[in-house]
Amino acid sequence: MKKIIIPLICLAVCLCACGNKEESLYKKATNLEKAFEYEQAGIEYKKFIYTFPESALLPQIKDSLESVENKQKEINKNISEVEAFNEVGNYDNALRNLEIVSSGSISVNTKKKLATIKADILKNQKENKLGGGYQDAKWGMSKSEVKKVLGYRVKEEGSNWITFNLGNRKELDAVFFNGKLYLARLSPKIETEKEYKGLLLGLVSKFGEGTPQSNMTRSYLHTLEIPVVTIVWEDANTNITWSAWDNTSRDVQNFSYDESFVRDSVMIEYSSKRIEEEKRLSGIQKDGEVLKKEADKVSSYL
Repeated sequence: MKKIIIPLICLAVCLCACGNKEESLYKKATNLEKAFEYEQAGIEYKKFIYTFPESALLPQIKDSLESVENKQKEINKNISEVEAFNEVGNYDNALRNLEIVSSGSISVNTKKKLATIKADILKNQKENKLGGGYQDAKWGMSKSEVKKVLGYRVKEEGSNWITFNLGNRKELDAVFFNGKLYLARLSPKIETEKEYKGLLLGLVSKFGEGTPQSNMTRSYLHTLEIPVVTIVWEDANTNITWSAWDNTSRDVQNFSYDESFVRDSVMIEYSSKRIEEEKRLSGIQKDGEVLKKEADKVSSYL
């Protein structure tokens, strides 16, 4: 009799233990789901399916797994959009979308991740107070991306530049290095003194007070170096330079010009510090390679 009872007791204990493990794993997964920890809940649901393939709860578990995976995908997609906006310098949209994600059903861990992303966006926003480009054309964009976001009519185009026609003689040159936008040069072709002053006041209104530069010149017809009035704005990643012929200098090397010429000379340049530095270093490297080749040529004579 004992030989029969003992195995039955052992079987009952095993079944009870299995039942307890099944219930415990199920509770763990559902509690994680209730806490919006969808990724971790998915891991536990998968573990349940693998461990208890014959469980009566299997259909319910599979439905729950699909649900948490879809919810996590949606959260990941929304976070990726926030990070993409941050990457291209569209901080307003990045913060707006981040607030939408934060207001949803998310876990404590996701909230911590979003807090880190928000801190990064605010830091970038402060460092890129000048916008990180020209209007919606951000530093590092390709030619096709710049054309798309600006939407201006293309007047001319080269391998590393585009000239846009903005109307009323106004033009914008977008210049690229290694396929990346790093310079935008606006020639506003100002017609009146009112427009001349309005443009400068518009820059001050948008970017704050700039820093006047002294003893600056700009070449004219590749021969004359004419004094220019120059004002510079800068942040961690961008320089903006406003310049025009200095109308206090009436005669430079026997060359006279009037107020309309001064207004017509206004130029505003937006440039990327980082990509300009890449360009400079690339030039140094190329110069070094040229010198090395020349040294190799003459080394046999030394």
